[in-house]
Amino acid sequence: MPSIRYTTIGRHRNGEPVHLEVHGSSVLYRGRPAVVGVGVNITEQLKQQHALQASRERLRELAAYINTMREEQRSRIARELHDVVGGMLTSMKLDIQRINRRADDPELKAIIGDLLHLAQESIDTVRTISEDLRPGALDHLGLSSALQAMLRQFSERTEVASQLQADGFEAQLSQARATATYRICQEALTNIARHAGATQVILRLECSGAG
Repeated sequence: MPSIRYTTIGRHRNGEPVHLEVHGSSVLYRGRPAVVGVGVNITEQLKQQHALQASRERLRELAAYINTMREEQRSRIARELHDVVGGMLTSMKLDIQRINRRADDPELKAIIGDLLHLAQESIDTVRTISEDLRPGALDHLGLSSALQAMLRQFSERTEVASQLQADGFEAQLSQARATATYRICQEALTNIARHAGATQVILRLECSGAG
């Protein structure tokens, strides 16, 4: 007799519906098809599965919300660093340059030169931090350009040759997906620099499937 297994909905003697998992065999009973076997009440098991699925979905939504809030905060801080702090440092540099044009004392000139160098270093540092927080290329030029810039900086910092292969990549990603892809690649490069001992990095962008 061929064995069969299926789920069905029955009704408890108190009238409540129950989910049953039937294990049995098909037979003929009084000339009609029937099933001989055991029915296991899996109502509670299904409730637990549904509760677990709902919990996982809430966790996914929470993780997505946290990521969105984190990126928004990064963007805000990056803008403030670039516009406010960067603007203040640029104004300081211009004032130092004006002082330099009016100064004649060699010792004062040397101090002013050090201040100009320090101001430029500060401007460059703010620009670097701002780009690390939220790369402008990602918002204005797209994912490929942002990744290309990241790889170039990676190679300059680590002396590891890097290459982006993105020919034919024409997917129009949402801002959230583009940002997530960028952050994944950023973390991967960080791990490579710390642990891999690599001599070359190739990053490939390609589309697959319908999604």
